[in-house]
Amino acid sequence: MLFCLGSASAQDAINTATVAAPAGITDPNPGNDSATDTDALLTPALAVTKSGALDADVVVPAGVANIGDQIAYTITVQNTGTGPASGVTVSDPLLAALSCQIGGSAVALPATLAASQSLVCAGSYTLDQDDIDAGSVDNTATVTADQACRPGLDPVCSATENTAVPQVEALTLAKAAAVLANDVNGDGFVNAGDTLEYTVTATNTGNVALSDVVVSDALLTPGSITCATLAAGDTCVLTGTHVVPAAEAQAGEVVNTASATSTEVPGPTDSNTVTTPVVQVPALTLVKSNATLTTDADSSGDITEGDTLSYTVTLTNTGDVALSDVVINDAQLSPASASCASVAVGGTCVLTGTHVVTAAEAQAGEVVNTANATSTEIPGPTDSNTVTTPVVQIPALTLDKSAATLATDADASGNITEGDTLSYTVTLTNTGDVALTNVIVNDAQLTPASATCANVAVGGTCVLTGTHVVTAAEAQAGEVVNTANGTSTEVPGPTDSNTVTTPVVQVPALTLVKSNATLSTDADASGNITEGDTLSYTVTLTNTGDVALTSVVINDAQLNPASASCASVAVGGTCVLSGTHVVTAAEAQAGEVVNTANATSTEISGPTDSNTVTTPVVQIPALTLDKSAATLATDADASGNITGGDTLSYTITLTNTGDVALTSVVVSDPQLTPGSTSCATVAVGGTCVLTGTHVVSNAEALAGEVVNTASATSTEVPGPTDSNTVTTPVVQVPALTLVKSNATLATDADASGDITEGDTLSYTVTLTNIGDVTLSDVVINDAQLTPASATCASVAVGGTCVLTGTHVVTAAEAQAGEVVNTANATSTEIPGPTNSNTVTTPVVQVPALTLDKSAATLTTDADASGDITEGDTLSYTVTLTNTGDVALTNVIVNDAQLTPASATCASVAVGATCVLSGTHVVTAAEAQAGEVVNTANASSNEVPGPTSSNTVTTPVVQLPALTLSKSAATLTTDADSSGDITEGDTLSYTVTLTNTGDVALTNVVINDAQLTPGSTTCASVAIGGTCVLSGTHVVTAAEAQAGEVVNTANATSTEVPGPTDSNTVTTPVSQVPEFGLLKSAATLASDADASGDITEGDTLSYTVTLTNSGDVALTNVIINDAQLTPGSITCANVAIGGTCVLSGTHVVTAAEAQAGEVVNTASATSTEVPGPTDSNTVTTPVIQVPALTLSKSGATLATDADGSGNITEGDTLSYT
Repeated sequence: MLFCLGSASAQDAINTATVAAPAGITDPNPGNDSATDTDALLTPALAVTKSGALDADVVVPAGVANIGDQIAYTITVQNTGTGPASGVTVSDPLLAALSCQIGGSAVALPATLAASQSLVCAGSYTLDQDDIDAGSVDNTATVTADQACRPGLDPVCSATENTAVPQVEALTLAKAAAVLANDVNGDGFVNAGDTLEYTVTATNTGNVALSDVVVSDALLTPGSITCATLAAGDTCVLTGTHVVPAAEAQAGEVVNTASATSTEVPGPTDSNTVTTPVVQVPALTLVKSNATLTTDADSSGDITEGDTLSYTVTLTNTGDVALSDVVINDAQLSPASASCASVAVGGTCVLTGTHVVTAAEAQAGEVVNTANATSTEIPGPTDSNTVTTPVVQIPALTLDKSAATLATDADASGNITEGDTLSYTVTLTNTGDVALTNVIVNDAQLTPASATCANVAVGGTCVLTGTHVVTAAEAQAGEVVNTANGTSTEVPGPTDSNTVTTPVVQVPALTLVKSNATLSTDADASGNITEGDTLSYTVTLTNTGDVALTSVVINDAQLNPASASCASVAVGGTCVLSGTHVVTAAEAQAGEVVNTANATSTEISGPTDSNTVTTPVVQIPALTLDKSAATLATDADASGNITGGDTLSYTITLTNTGDVALTSVVVSDPQLTPGSTSCATVAVGGTCVLTGTHVVSNAEALAGEVVNTASATSTEVPGPTDSNTVTTPVVQVPALTLVKSNATLATDADASGDITEGDTLSYTVTLTNIGDVTLSDVVINDAQLTPASATCASVAVGGTCVLTGTHVVTAAEAQAGEVVNTANATSTEIPGPTNSNTVTTPVVQVPALTLDKSAATLTTDADASGDITEGDTLSYTVTLTNTGDVALTNVIVNDAQLTPASATCASVAVGATCVLSGTHVVTAAEAQAGEVVNTANASSNEVPGPTSSNTVTTPVVQLPALTLSKSAATLTTDADSSGDITEGDTLSYTVTLTNTGDVALTNVVINDAQLTPGSTTCASVAIGGTCVLSGTHVVTAAEAQAGEVVNTANATSTEVPGPTDSNTVTTPVSQVPEFGLLKSAATLASDADASGDITEGDTLSYTVTLTNSGDVALTNVIINDAQLTPGSITCANVAIGGTCVLSGTHVVTAAEAQAGEVVNTASATSTEVPGPTDSNTVTTPVIQVPALTLSKSGATLATDADGSGNITEGDTLSYT
């Protein structure tokens, strides 16, 4: 901002008036002879500011500074002084016109500005290329006024503004479609050898000049052009030609891209790619070689029927494109074809094959052969040359005699036998390659014996049909053997037929008859057939066939002898086996002898069974009953003798001594326990046993013996049958028992309540007569008691004799801790003495013990973890200490969890110890609980306890673990019913977590973000238990594009925070390429007649958009629209959802204007969707414009009424 002041801006208006005294008068107060007045002057001051803004959207392209774009300037003049400024003018050499305002109202210059007012002037400047090249515009505005900013008087009042002009350096390169410059073969298509012409245009699309612009295209001649300078908007054009080589013809297209560089845009900048289709001209030749004789079947040295010829058929690619799926065919060769997947230009495909000369060819005298070939490019077929090979003709015949058929069955046997009539057919076939004449077929065994044919064509036949009666010799030989022969003029022969051998059936047969049994020996003279008797049989074989039988064997395993052999048995003859059989117990038990013989021979391998002969056997039931001597089972008095009260054991055995099973068998003995036994059945020779016991009674002891007899019955032997009587002697035994009662405290000397030294104990000694005889003069003695004995004159069996006495505890007994006392007794019968039981009475001492269990130590670290875990071995020491005042005996330290589980010490002195050292293997349950809790216990005779030790708790480190397995996907919903897994299909998965650790898992979560549901939670999973997530997944576009669904689940738990991944499941996805093609409505790009309507000659703009709507990227995408310029565009790759856009223009033709519309459809192809696929059809109305012009010619003088030669009144004028 510049401030400009007026010329008096620093001064005031000062005025002084002065008074002077008249002469001669003295001024008494000269100090007030004058007065000064100072007034401030009102002066203007001007401040000037200028701003500029570039508008880059005035001309296209918008947003870039171009020639014709404008800078809008604003010049502000503010009066910052105290007085008005008049005559204010603003000048700016770049601005042609200014519009000015004061306070929003327009004013003309010069203008007057009151103090504090502002004058705002606006103007615009249009850019030229020099401004753009300079990169900015410098501009200064100047202000003048009457009172300020006066030229030559005041400082210059101006404001300068520098406005940046952005420079843009840009280059585009467009390559036009190829033009066919030289059509070598004049077919109107681009082929190999044709010359194409291209135009490549580089356009400076920036706003500054480019230097050293080079347009290059290595495919063209010339290959580049250089433009030293290329002004903004100008073009640099390379025009060149290209001769289509064989490789491009083979590829089917010429693909070409140019590039451009400049000093400012080094690039290079590529042009669009122009793909020009090349019409390929496929061609081939097929040549078949002459035949060569490979196999001379008849070694004749000539080519004859049956010989093998070799041919080679060679296809050559004489075109300019590789041939694919080439097949050479020759139906006469083996192999009949050869295939080549591809034959390069100039390459070959060869079929080498053989041909066996046929009868027809031999008959024709030549082999004529032509091959052909096809390919994808030349479906043809294309024939080769024809090769004709001469064949030497050879006459030949074959003679075939059919098998005989039974014409007359003389014996109606259904088989061919002597006297039967057989029918034969003998067929002569001309197997040569020339007709046969005077053909004769002969067979001397037939009726008729020959047949004659005058002529038999190639492949024709001559047939002799005749019969033959089977002779006795042929029947004996077992066959009819027959051979025919044939002759002809060409094959004089004779030629024999095959030999036909016809079997003559012989029928061997036999019968086998077994006679009823006869009683040879009656072992028990009962007159009946019973067990042990001998039976006699005869088995007779008769030859009932029509042929002798050889190696005949008759077998009967039940007879003696068991077989008979005959070397040969003539027709009607016999072979006999005579033998005997002893009736067995089993047969007697069964009640019959059942017998069948069989026979074999060389001719009848059989075996052939005889009739079955059944012979009744009379059955005889019987039994025996045996009672064993008694054995001493329980010796009640251990005397070794059988005495009263002893238990005896008996065994009673029933034996079936008959020849029939016994049923409902009962063995009884009321003196035994149990008193009987039953057997439902007892087989012959079998037994039924009763085992029981018997206690000897007092009566039996008194009697001196036990007498006993058993009995038995059965359904067949109702009896009863008694056993033998067993008498067992009983020994009489006097006996007594002497029992001393435990001591009772009679007098408690120290009132301690315990038995101690000086206390009086009371005992009772009781003698009981437990023998089986009265005892006399019985005496009971006990030296420690008072009284010391008792006497009973007699004690009956079961009676008693009693001694009651007392004993004072001695010091020695107190020290020993016990009073030990035993009584004894005698009698006349048992002089003895007999001791009583020993009664030991404790004298109270105070036994005590402590039990201490050490902390566990890790002995074996099974998993080498350094921690105590499941399977580790812990070591413990359990120590018992005798803390009482008496030695402990029979001390046992127990710990059921240890190995060993206990330790025993016979005696532990006061203060001494008894130690159990053992180990323990940590169990799964303890690992799950997280600790091993263990307590030992101990006992002794003195402290029976048990006394427990301290409890030792040992922490166990738990090892939580899990596995996670994910199943393969199954197709749950086939969205497109394709049968394949594709985008949008629903897959089902199962993810299974298994607790493989040693502790229950809690808060288990299985996650799979790709599934629905995406997770599952199990509050707890026991050891070995599972937690399962079942879910589905819809195949996404990205997965379809990738061609697979890759999925991994994971799991966590409080114990295994993880996460732990599952196996990865990869499921292939079938990809579905597809696209949509949309053509936009036309827009009016150029309105040729400025009518605002679409009319003939106007240029329409279209956009054709291909969108990849499939699930796989599209390659080599081509959009075609023959009505547009350009007519196509190629996109090398279009991603899923991506687009390829063809933008082009079309000039409305006269025909379209006449039709009233432009109808247009685009199409597109890609490698994946070869199509083509059409877009929507866009119909654009065309306004039809009727128009006319009217022109009037100047008048001509049609009639010159007055002949003046001028147009005058009355003349007639003519107009057109």
